[in-house]
Amino acid sequence: MLLARSNMYLLVLFVLLLLLLVVALSWLRVKTAAGTTLKDLTGRILLITAHPDDECMFFAPTVLSLGSSVRAELFLLCLSEGNYYGEGRVRKKELLHSSAILGISGTNVEIVNDEELADGPREEWSESVIENYIISAVHNCTISRIITFDDHGVSGHPNHIAIHRAVRRMCESEKLAAAGIQEVLLLQSTSLLRKYISFIDAAWTSLFHRHFVLSSVDEYWLAKQAMEAHSSQYLWFRHVYVLLSRYMFANSFTRLQIHHGNSNST
Repeated sequence: MLLARSNMYLLVLFVLLLLLLVVALSWLRVKTAAGTTLKDLTGRILLITAHPDDECMFFAPTVLSLGSSVRAELFLLCLSEGNYYGEGRVRKKELLHSSAILGISGTNVEIVNDEELADGPREEWSESVIENYIISAVHNCTISRIITFDDHGVSGHPNHIAIHRAVRRMCESEKLAAAGIQEVLLLQSTSLLRKYISFIDAAWTSLFHRHFVLSSVDEYWLAKQAMEAHSSQYLWFRHVYVLLSRYMFANSFTRLQIHHGNSNST
């Protein structure tokens, strides 16, 4: 019995060490591979989110990576103040605090307050209204690339999905091409298992995705601080999320190529 228990402990230890080795090798691959990570992006990039805290809850690895780049400048368009519980003013301040921690200048942050884009899981956002705000931001900030949610919106939130639909429609209608957008990157939604296996998912992400970014330990702590800046939302389950979510450590993307109204995901 004692021998069997010892063997079980050794097996668990071996598996943990193997996982750590795979993750370490993945990080090494990121450091040595060329043309695979978002650190290669250049120009002015617009991140489009739905609510205050999306920028750190889902996109922190990307924001921190681009923030450290000397060849790219990041802008944030948040399409609501997150006023579902009447805390819009508080959440707006929290977003600006979080953005500062992540390295986004306050002058590069636009927070929309529009009744037609009211925060809420039952609110249906108008794609036309979303398009107007995106086109305005693209022109005002001379944007060349866009980053936003994919068709599942990571969490399945309808506001996230509405942004994706609006952006896709703009790709198909030539509006983004006409505005000078060179590429659109969509944050990949994953299975529930991958979503909550923490840093272990970094191995899968770096090995099987073309467009991705991984956070260092220091960047993870900055992402955690940014989450804590949203103190009105930082309930017990957010503590668990910070520990277990792969989106605190890794982002992977599909790409929408813009060719005069025709787009393909890769």
